[in-house]
Amino acid sequence: MQYFWLLLVVFVQLLNAVIVLIDKYVVTKRLPHSVVYAFFVGALSSIVLVLIPTGNITVPTTKIIIFSLLCGFTYIQAIVYLYKALRRSPDPLDVIPVVGAMTAISTFILSSIFLKELLPSLFILATIFLVLGTLLTSHFSFKPKIMFYILASGIFLGISSVLVKMVLSDTTFVNGFFWTRIGNVFGAIMLFIWPENLRLIREGFKSSSRGTKLMIVSNKVLAGITAVLFLYVIKLSSASLVNALVGLQYVFLLLLGLLFGKKFSEFVYNPKHSYEIFHKIISVSFIVAGFFLLFI
Repeated sequence: MQYFWLLLVVFVQLLNAVIVLIDKYVVTKRLPHSVVYAFFVGALSSIVLVLIPTGNITVPTTKIIIFSLLCGFTYIQAIVYLYKALRRSPDPLDVIPVVGAMTAISTFILSSIFLKELLPSLFILATIFLVLGTLLTSHFSFKPKIMFYILASGIFLGISSVLVKMVLSDTTFVNGFFWTRIGNVFGAIMLFIWPENLRLIREGFKSSSRGTKLMIVSNKVLAGITAVLFLYVIKLSSASLVNALVGLQYVFLLLLGLLFGKKFSEFVYNPKHSYEIFHKIISVSFIVAGFFLLFI
């Protein structure tokens, strides 16, 4: 059982790849407006209210309230742009690795500025690999609008990650987790500021089938389970090593696309030529290598 944690990491990243494919299916076939799905996801964070009777939730300071609300707002904006990119791109493998790369770079830079954390010794080299992988992917696949969505998603996710760190540094893990999830609910409600969003969300809620709602809830429950498993793996092993292995998710996305692309060609891109497969392997390899250099 010495390498049980490694098997668990592989399993978690496989689950993450499946979650991404379900997200892609929902925003492509079930909920064509990305803001509607983002609202569902943010609203589901209200499930943390069940933690109140446990006695582990305390009244937060003004700082925690502000950071939690900002964290939720930036997270919801990030997934709105992510779902827009997923819906418009033929293949999630062209989107998710690049968002991951942009998130990693922005998180490290913002952490060094606002949290005074030292950048990894191989940060520049890792960034070069991540950017090269991004350029290889975007040069062949992305229109300017899709690239904007991806960059915006990565940057907002980076900001949200740093805000989470700020909250957790000032309170307990459970309390910080609770208030940042409440921040997600706030971020979802903030979508109502734009009247068009309000109309789309109302229509999406009324028109979506029970099956669609169940799929969304089930997928986000699965995402919650993977998050808990991820934290458990970090407890069993090295946090840096576990984070470096996030690149396995992209490998599984590639494999799932190759295996099921023909059957689910409506929302998963199926490469028709060997050079397309080679191109994906090369671009993903650069991004995976960049993550290893960041965290090892």
